Amino acid sequence: MCKSIVEILDHEGVVGKITIVSHDWGSILAARFLSYHPDKVKFWATLCVPPTAPAQLGQGVDYVEWIRKHIPKFGYQIYFMSEESNEEMDRYCQTVMLLLYFHFERGLETSIEERLLKYKDESIVFEDVLQKQLKEVGDELESVTIEDPEISYVVSEIKKSGLSPALNWYRARTLDERDEEAALLPVAFSSDIRCLFMGAPNDPPLPPGMFTEDSKRKMFPSGNVECINIEGGNHFFMEAPSHRSQVTKVLGDWIDTQEKLLAATASTPSLEN
Repeated sequence: MCKSIVEILDHEGVVGKITIVSHDWGSILAARFLSYHPDKVKFWATLCVPPTAPAQLGQGVDYVEWIRKHIPKFGYQIYFMSEESNEEMDRYCQTVMLLLYFHFERGLETSIEERLLKYKDESIVFEDVLQKQLKEVGDELESVTIEDPEISYVVSEIKKSGLSPALNWYRARTLDERDEEAALLPVAFSSDIRCLFMGAPNDPPLPPGMFTEDSKRKMFPSGNVECINIEGGNHFFMEAPSHRSQVTKVLGDWIDTQEKLLAATASTPSLEN
């Protein structure tokens, strides 16, 4: 995928370094792009997903069992990696998105929220929960008309190809790890790339605390990372009406500030002996 990004940039005639804004699996891809091609990136802002170092699982690790033992709040990924998830999530594509938006507090119209309130205390991040809810409410929600124009558009676009292609991100994890090990990618990101982590404290599987001080020191030994939490934010805070204006402002202000700092540095004459 990183090679594909380079090819796209070349095809589009993009010259010079780029600014990357990423979310969800896009943030994993962005982190690897920084590792493989640090010379092509100027700034990186990752939303919800903290920066991750490459090749952290180790050889021979069973990823499914590793999730069950060490990070059960990633249990939903076990379903996403399974064979049955392809057919079920494509068949109930609209329901999947509505369940995700409900549990991650994106904001839904009242008539749909009321249908899902019975699941309020059943977190879908744990193993088997999303699949259970999907089977229970799928037929009902697939026939619902979504009035919210933004959500309706998102769902209609996703339905064109289904959700199954996106599930390959989860299935390729072991292969990606092998590639990263073979490439001998460094744990630390380039000190020349200024980075921002925008955390969402209410995101169940990805609380900002996952990005520990120890992780910051290892991945950013030069201190070229800034962390800003969007209080009350959940996984889709950049879409949620309650937070998207704040997210846009914080992100825009940060990029503007970095551009000014970079310009000031470039205009400062170097001292030569």
